[in-house]
Amino acid sequence: MGNIQKVVIDTAHFKGNFPDTFSLDACKLPKGEQPDENTQWTSVIERQKLTADAEHFYKDEVISGDELFSHVRLNIFPDGGVSRLRVIGYPEGK
Repeated sequence: MGNIQKVVIDTAHFKGNFPDTFSLDACKLPKGEQPDENTQWTSVIERQKLTADAEHFYKDEVISGDELFSHVRLNIFPDGGVSRLRVIGYPEGK
């Protein structure tokens, strides 16, 4: 469990087939549980525009505050290539 301070989405090497936009959701589940179709997701970053072959940094757009999460879900619209998703924050109790 941890909070989310910053997010980096990397579309490196995807010049013609990167997603136009993305959003990020998160949830808090008990240890050992996995998300399923009944999981309640919280929006952490509202839909944002992406560009080709670039790193995209989001700090002020993160709307989770100090809320703790166990899982994140990346939504891309339409489908396309993402090289990396980095979610930076602090573990619970730090």
